[in-house]
Amino acid sequence: MFWKWDIRANEYNRRMFGGFFEFRASFAGCARSGILIKPDMKHGPRPIWIAIILALAAQGAVALGASGVSLLAIDRRTREVLVSQNPQTMRPPASTAKLVTALVAIERLDMDRWVRVSRRAAAQPPSKAGIQAGERWKVRDLLYALLLESGNDVAVALAEAAAGDERTFAGWMTEKARDLGCGRTTFGNASGLPHPANRTCAADLARLADAAYRNAVLRGVLA
Repeated sequence: MFWKWDIRANEYNRRMFGGFFEFRASFAGCARSGILIKPDMKHGPRPIWIAIILALAAQGAVALGASGVSLLAIDRRTREVLVSQNPQTMRPPASTAKLVTALVAIERLDMDRWVRVSRRAAAQPPSKAGIQAGERWKVRDLLYALLLESGNDVAVALAEAAAGDERTFAGWMTEKARDLGCGRTTFGNASGLPHPANRTCAADLARLADAAYRNAVLRGVLA
């Protein structure tokens, strides 16, 4: 879900700022999305949000000129739009939904609260952190597993701890997106797994990423 890219170290071929951008990765044939932080090596460190949503990405190289790709690259300091492609096209958010899961969980739960994992949470399909039914975890630790392991099981555990059920929590996520200016983004679950109500666009995704980065707790997790 999150990558920190360094041009010098990245094994994949990509160029930007010259009118061309190529993203190579290995994806299964399903929706994928991500937030990237990419330094500008010519001008020194430059925090850039690159919100990417790949709809039905094929295995192998993905050309970002394809119609099934939404992209918005923004300089976080100046708000300059560097690259834009289908930024308003609505698509499934996939695991980037967990950004909002984390924001809502931080608002609703004490970081030191113990959460007991339900059978339903533990039974979620991958990707998973591997938490087991009956285990007790602190909210703070679950946040790390949510964002670094992209744990669907963790997303449900946090949702149930905060709201009692995932459906109510997803409603809170939609409200949070509205509060952040993402008027068309909606959520049907806490994990981003396929659901008819899970909809966003690259423009909204960039706003959500910025809100997450401005949150001190999440910034610590993602550092």
